[in-house]
Amino acid sequence: MLPPFYFSNSLMKPKLDIIQLFRALAALLVCFFHMKGILKQGDWGKFLFGNGSIGVPLFFMISGFIMYHTTRLVLPSWKSVKVFLLKRLIRIVPLYYFITLLYVVLLGNAHFYFVEHPRFLLPSLFFYPTYVNHIGPSYGMPPLAVGWSLNYEIYFYLLVGISMLFTKNRWWMLCGWLVGTTLLIPLLSNGYVMMSLSECYGYTAGYLSLMTNPVLLFFVFGIGMGALYNSKFEPPSLFWANANAVLAIVVFVLSYFQLIQLLPGWYNHLLSCGLLLFALLQRTKIAPISIPKPLVMIGNCSFSLYLIHPLVLTYLPKMLRLLGAQGSFEGWPYFLLALLFIFKLSYLSYVLIEQRLSQKIQSLVMKE
Repeated sequence: MLPPFYFSNSLMKPKLDIIQLFRALAALLVCFFHMKGILKQGDWGKFLFGNGSIGVPLFFMISGFIMYHTTRLVLPSWKSVKVFLLKRLIRIVPLYYFITLLYVVLLGNAHFYFVEHPRFLLPSLFFYPTYVNHIGPSYGMPPLAVGWSLNYEIYFYLLVGISMLFTKNRWWMLCGWLVGTTLLIPLLSNGYVMMSLSECYGYTAGYLSLMTNPVLLFFVFGIGMGALYNSKFEPPSLFWANANAVLAIVVFVLSYFQLIQLLPGWYNHLLSCGLLLFALLQRTKIAPISIPKPLVMIGNCSFSLYLIHPLVLTYLPKMLRLLGAQGSFEGWPYFLLALLFIFKLSYLSYVLIEQRLSQKIQSLVMKE
């Protein structure tokens, strides 16, 4: 999500390795959340990764930051909107379509999705909830389940693009729209705002469920972090920056393991993720933080990792059985083997599809 969320490093001047670290963290949290069933013995998987789904809202917050950081100086024009939206679609659509179709074909459900019930596939290809169920924030999983988050990303990108037609008030208008749809509409129509992101207000207008889910407020928080980062605001000293960073990390870890809960429901995730992003970005303003290169690379590959890991988790056991491997494919050795395959395939996807193919498509579409 991000987003999720690949953005060209050429847009980041100077390149913010701390954001790559956050993208790596978000992608790995989601990946480990889906791998927790491999570590059944002693409930290690549930203990370590049971709250890993927080990676998706964190992706949204990162997306909000990057959109502000990279488009804040864009001049208002229809051309700016066109270029922005084309670049975002070119980054997301080729890889998402390819992995989705590969997943469907390998699963043996091609006839089901293409002939019998295309209504399950077509909404996901147009970034619309399938409404197979009304459990938020997905409101019905697409064939490649993690693709539900891209519905929110595309919606957010569309709003960012439209906001480029305005001048100094564009961010206030964008955030006002998101706050109004996620808080004001539910309060006026239902009398409350959901405390869990998995709830549903029961709107008959399908897309309204997505527009009113408070997970969108993580984009707003990200925009706020971007505005602060690009302002004159900064900690008074390196000591205070370090102290804030340590406090934010402690709060995030304790909140992740549910040892503390400072606020109810999704507000707690908003607080813990927001504090972490705010503190480390402000620490970076005082003095750059050296991020290990492997983590930066995982951040670069985070979109591929996000989409590919369900493919590996589904088909790696089948491949091993075809090669004669026996067993239940559980425990730390298999966990590490699966992770190795995920990293390798994500890197290949990043190099061959995200970089080479997307750049070729972009050069063809935008050559004029």
